[in-house]
Amino acid sequence: MLQHDFTTLRYAAQEGPPLSWAERAFSVVSFLAQQVRLLFPSLLFALLLWLLPGLRKQPGSDADDAGAPRRRAWFIGLIIFPLVVTLLTCPTFGLKLQNHWGYQCLQFVALWLAWRLRGVLQRAPRTIVMLALLVQALSMAVAAKPSWTHETQPGRRVDGQYPARRLAAAVQADWHAVTDCPLRVVVGPSFEAGMVSVYAPRPPKVLEGGDFRKSPWVHPEELQRDGAVYVASEPSQLPSHAVRVGSLPVGAAADGARVYWSVVPPQACDTALAGPAAGGPALR
Repeated sequence: MLQHDFTTLRYAAQEGPPLSWAERAFSVVSFLAQQVRLLFPSLLFALLLWLLPGLRKQPGSDADDAGAPRRRAWFIGLIIFPLVVTLLTCPTFGLKLQNHWGYQCLQFVALWLAWRLRGVLQRAPRTIVMLALLVQALSMAVAAKPSWTHETQPGRRVDGQYPARRLAAAVQADWHAVTDCPLRVVVGPSFEAGMVSVYAPRPPKVLEGGDFRKSPWVHPEELQRDGAVYVASEPSQLPSHAVRVGSLPVGAAADGARVYWSVVPPQACDTALAGPAAGGPALR
């Protein structure tokens, strides 16, 4: 962080103005509650194991394991330390904690749970497997319930109903209608541009919001040399020097939500094809 001018903190600080003390406290509590919600299947699984007779006390206790203190220290470093540091950024710098930061903070919780199960795996493997499958099935059923009943919450996008593959395919088709060069950069909002990148045959880099501070892995000269696809929610947000413009509906027919994109071909690749590129922007 010192060598790169605190890039991570600068990125996080762009979410908005510093929070008040009351807002910081709420952000911390909300963040922790969200992590409990995301970890609930694992926590439920651990609780069921603890409640079962004979599984509460492990035969291989920490006192009998000479390497337990070292492994415990590793788990503190892998789980507790990242979580505490992330939480401290809110009261210290006034940054709003983003719920998805918890994925990185708590990614080793499953490893810790497996380590805690080392003493009972040989004693009751069938019970553990059955409980794990039961909890997993319940979790999948709860997650899939909106799809069964077609429930949607107004104002919220349901990622499972978002036409990400169609969007990526349409963008790729427009890009290759202009040039034979591979698509290397997508510029736009993190979600929409990210969907274009994720479902591309060769995932390009994403320049989030066109801000090089948010995406330091993309350089301005690279963007000029390799060209890019620009993604936006309004056609007015697209660059005027694009040679091809397309759009796709992404919401319900009633709200008319669409995603627009434009193609700016690379300068260093002289394989532009004949077609819409010669006639200026063409909105499909």
